[in-house]
Amino acid sequence: MAYYKKVLRPGENVVFLGRIHWKVYLRPVSVAVLAMFVATIASSLGMPSGGAAALSSAFWLIALYSFLAAWWLRWTTEIVVTNKRVLLKLNWIAIKTREINLTKIETVDIRQSIADRLLNAGSVIIVGIGGSWEPFGPIAEPLRFRNAIAVG
Repeated sequence: MAYYKKVLRPGENVVFLGRIHWKVYLRPVSVAVLAMFVATIASSLGMPSGGAAALSSAFWLIALYSFLAAWWLRWTTEIVVTNKRVLLKLNWIAIKTREINLTKIETVDIRQSIADRLLNAGSVIIVGIGGSWEPFGPIAEPLRFRNAIAVG
């Protein structure tokens, strides 16, 4: 059962379910492409097969680790806007949560690069009374997320 379903209060309804954007997989894919490139160049330059394989294997391990870290982030993160508050849950066993009531939110800032705009991704900063959240993201559909908070 999802974390947010366990902590919903009576009369509280989910307005928006957010998620981490798929662009977190771009780094692992880039490293995997680099691993293939290194293997191809090393073999075409006549590098001893053991050295080329070791170098390529190192890049493949980095790509695998990066992929698993990105997958874990996407799988264990919950971003929820209800009609009363915003919830952010990270991790699975050692859970880290952030909650803020909608009445305590002053502004919601979105940071998007040109590539983020094209991919419909962005980082979000929630500024509340007495402080602000660290930017979290990249989240998918940051404008819908902000609008859900505004309508909340």
